[in-house]
Amino acid sequence: MLYKTRRDLTMNSITVAIIVFLFSVLYLIIRFVDFTPLILFLFLIYLFSIWLALYSIFQIRYRIRDEGLFVQMGPFYSTYHYADMKRIDYTKGLSRLRPVNVHSFMWAVDGIELHFEGQLTKIQLSPERQDEFIQELFNRAPQLACCSIEEQRAKREREEQLQQQEVVMMPHIGGTVKSSKVGRSSGEWLKL
Repeated sequence: MLYKTRRDLTMNSITVAIIVFLFSVLYLIIRFVDFTPLILFLFLIYLFSIWLALYSIFQIRYRIRDEGLFVQMGPFYSTYHYADMKRIDYTKGLSRLRPVNVHSFMWAVDGIELHFEGQLTKIQLSPERQDEFIQELFNRAPQLACCSIEEQRAKREREEQLQQQEVVMMPHIGGTVKSSKVGRSSGEWLKL
C-alpha cells in the first residue's frame, strides 16, 4: 500500500519560503554575475541542488510491503523490517531539536515515530491516512499491538475533553477557575 506524506500549513509555509529564497538567489545570480567557466560550474551545481531539494520535499512516500516498510524521500530510500519494530509513539516535528539518531521522513508538524529493536535509530513519519497506516503496521508487526500509542491516544482524548469542559464559577473566592484546575490545592485558587 502506498501512503503519501501529510502536509500542513506550517510546513507548506516553510516550503514556500524555501522556494522563494532559492529562486531569488537564482535570479540574482543570473542577473548580476558574469559567467566564467568556474562560475558556470558552480551555477550548475546550485541548479542541481535546487532540483534535489525540491524533489526530496515533494516526493516523500511510504510503502507497506511484505518484506518491510519502504520509505522514500526523493531519490533516497530505506527499508525497515517489521520484526525489528518495537514501539510507535506520537511526535511533534518542530517542538524540539531533533537528536542525531532520529531520521525524519515527514513534512508535517506532528506525526508518528517508530522505534526499532537493537538499533538506536528512530524514524518519524506523517502519512496522510495515519490511523489506517498504523492499523496496517499493527497487522504486519503484531508486537506493536500492545505499544504505547493507544495510551497516548487515550491521554490526548482525555486532555481534549478537559479543555472542552465549561469554566467552573467559584463565588466564594470571587473568580472563575477552569475545570482542569478543580481538585488542585486551594493555594492555587487563591492566586486567581
